[in-house]
This record gives sequence, structure tokens and C-alpha cells, in this order.
Amino acid sequence: MTTSLESRSDFVRLIAKVQAGDETAARKLYERYGPVIVSAVRRRLDARLRSKFDSIDFAQDVWASFFTNVIDKYELSTPQQLVGLLTTMARNKVLQTQRRRTQRQKYNIEREASLQGRAELVPAAQQTPSQIVMDKEAWDRLLARQPPVYRRILLLLREGFPHEKIADDLGLSLKTVQRVIRKLTT
Repeated sequence: MTTSLESRSDFVRLIAKVQAGDETAARKLYERYGPVIVSAVRRRLDARLRSKFDSIDFAQDVWASFFTNVIDKYELSTPQQLVGLLTTMARNKVLQTQRRRTQRQKYNIEREASLQGRAELVPAAQQTPSQIVMDKEAWDRLLARQPPVYRRILLLLREGFPHEKIADDLGLSLKTVQRVIRKLTT
């Protein structure tokens, strides 16, 4: 990134090619000035946010904004102007994210608390809707293959009744109910 006349004219040609939509020129620009953006992000990124965001994510945001919104709006004639623009964009993106994550209630990192040792707060794994439907279909197939007494035992068991209550309700012995359940579950 020297400022000699030749490198300045090379830079202007490179920018003109990027503005014309030349992907190779855009890649060259990215390779030459990408580390500058990453460095600017790392200087500004708050330590509390480093575990949540990668410097490369911010750099990609800067490049996306630069190539879609900025490249045609500025007349860049020196590498120093480009570096200044890119580092300003990086600083603004980092500051915007830091404000959102430290000042707004919804994503405020100050409100975060570790769940270490608080298993009751962690939601249990839940079935997906397709798993629920598949389980219901399997249940219906199982019931359809059973004689009426077995079906009634399974339905009462599913409702949470203990074996003794099922036996009493159906007029069966406890051993019969247990045998039927064992037979169906093996």
C-alpha cells in the first residue's frame, strides 16, 4: 500500500474495475485490504462480545456493505482513502453491535446468566412434529392389532393408571395385567 504515482494509478484502475463489476478485481481488493478490516474490528470489539462474534463476521458485513452500497458512492483515489473508509465502516458496525448488545434489553449481554448447575431451567428435548405424528401412527397400529381387553389395558396405562387400578377396573388379576404389559413391551 505505497503511495507512489504508479501504485496510485494502479489503485485507481483496480477501483474502476471493481466498480465495473470485475470479480477478479474485487477479489484482489478483498485480499489486499481484508486484513485491515479484521484488524480494525479486533481493536474495537469488546472482550465480552468476543465469545459471541467472530472478527471475520464483521469483516464480511463490511465487505457486503462496501460492494453493494458504498463502492459507487465514493471517489477513491488512494489506498489510504480506502483504508480510512473500510476501518470507519468496521468501527461503526462493531459499535452498532456493541450498543445493541449492551444497551438494549432484548439482547443485553449484561442480562445473561450461566445455566451451570441450574438444570431445571434448561428445556427438555422435545419431539419434532413429524416424530409426534409417526409415534401416533405407530400407537394406532399397535392398538389396531390387539384384542379389545389388551386395547383397554394399553389405553388405561397410557392415561397413567397404576397396574392395580387397571386390574380392578377391568375385573382382571394383577398378574394378568402385568403379563399383558410385559408381552406387549418385549
